[in-house]
Amino acid sequence: MNKVLGTVSIALLLSLSSISGSNSFYILSSSNCESCVSRLRVIKEFYPDGAFVVYDIADAANLNRFSEIEKLIDAPFMPLPIISMFSDGELRMVAAGGLSREAWENMVMNENSGVNVYVDNGRGEAVLEKNIGDDRKIARLEELFLGGEAYPLAYGASVSLVFILTVALVDAINPCMLGFFLILIAFVSYSSNPKNAMRTSLAFSVAVFFTRFIVGVGFMQIFWMSDQIRFLAAVAALALGVLKIFQFLLGRRQIPSSFVDQITRRIERASNPRMGFVAGCVTAFLITSCSSPPYFLALSLLSTGSNVVEGLASLLIYNIIVVAPLLTLVICVYVLNLTMTMNLRLWVSTRRRYIDLVIGVGLIMMSVFVMFYQAQFLG
Repeated sequence: MNKVLGTVSIALLLSLSSISGSNSFYILSSSNCESCVSRLRVIKEFYPDGAFVVYDIADAANLNRFSEIEKLIDAPFMPLPIISMFSDGELRMVAAGGLSREAWENMVMNENSGVNVYVDNGRGEAVLEKNIGDDRKIARLEELFLGGEAYPLAYGASVSLVFILTVALVDAINPCMLGFFLILIAFVSYSSNPKNAMRTSLAFSVAVFFTRFIVGVGFMQIFWMSDQIRFLAAVAALALGVLKIFQFLLGRRQIPSSFVDQITRRIERASNPRMGFVAGCVTAFLITSCSSPPYFLALSLLSTGSNVVEGLASLLIYNIIVVAPLLTLVICVYVLNLTMTMNLRLWVSTRRRYIDLVIGVGLIMMSVFVMFYQAQFLG
């Protein structure tokens, strides 16, 4: 009985909507998306009297519109088509993907304040990704869906890319990782033949990349949950930057002695590529307290206004840059036969405090930048 009453209620609601003719839909789609045709057919059959306007993102102007809408909604993944529903001239909901008729019935019945954003879960079911309550965001989304001209955010993609590359370079010169890697090179060089030593060092570098990438993916999943979490990550990085300056002034170690002992033991056992890989994983994981501030900043920015593909691609590039100095050292020592390991290790150890000072000041500046950037997305 309840199911029948629910069906009648939905039918009545739809009939009233159709009679009033107050529902209009503004859609971002692509002429190259064959499945989008069938996906749009569902909503057009559901609202036969609705007004429909479709923007083809193959057009440059509409692609800009799509990019800004995607950044404003700030969801990890927004499949095409992206459908906005207006009722009496006001934006009521945004839905993305191949949603079924049953999904639309459920979305119509789910009335909340603000604008609900639904995403297809891959089975035609609607998942409530988020609720947008910021009036400024809603007003801008309405403007864009209704045909307003798209414009770049205060900090465009080019600025974000430059920032990410800068943070990656700061992370790459981290004296914590370089110091342990130089110990590894020195140890395996004297205890193994050159070919095995090179393979072991390469395995260590690959393990560092692999571990950091997995950790980064995990944190990005957390950061994608809300704007506030990303903002707090930037605040935490700012605090850690200040802590680095205090550590410079006080001359304290940044890594607990127990962690240093574990890393050293792993490096001493790294007599082959397999053990080198294990040592790299352990080292990358345990020096988080030393290397996490710039990484958190990068992850916070990478997860802002980006989808899954963009975020993971940027994360991949970031970590390639971070391990580049390790790979460069391998080439210099084992391929070019340059005997600079001990001198470089001595140089790093004697200037470590000053490197930390530069990193601390840089972290503070970059954290402030990210917090201002994040403020654009806080609802």
